[in-house]
Amino acid sequence: MLALSIISTKQTKDQNNPRNRTTILFISSGDGERAMINSQIIRELDTLHTIPALIEYIHQLLVSFDEKFEYAFGPTPMYSLSKLLLNKATILLNDELCKQNLLDHMRVVACCPGNFVSPMSTEEELQDSEHVLDVMTAANFIYNI
Repeated sequence: MLALSIISTKQTKDQNNPRNRTTILFISSGDGERAMINSQIIRELDTLHTIPALIEYIHQLLVSFDEKFEYAFGPTPMYSLSKLLLNKATILLNDELCKQNLLDHMRVVACCPGNFVSPMSTEEELQDSEHVLDVMTAANFIYNI
């Protein structure tokens, strides 16, 4: 299942300032890198140019799921695929905002912060000094640029 994690939206009164526009921030992951995904999936995604087409594609993936098919490589293939789909949705949403001439008023951003402390963190990950302190630190940084 594709889970879109909308952290928050922000809107202020001064719409003339490019920093003061509605922001939708998705926390994504580097695990959605195209290199991690089956090339057939990549080719199919490259043909999708609208959100409705992406939704239909996701629906077809779910309906025709085959546990023998290698959707992505690595230890968590469905996680990697869901992150790739989130990244694709971000691109398509921004394309739609551009077509409607709304980029001055709204933006959609996918932040791929690397490891961060969350309820899903393993003990090993919690010991890793390289991780972002928490997801809100990463979100706040992106939110304010």
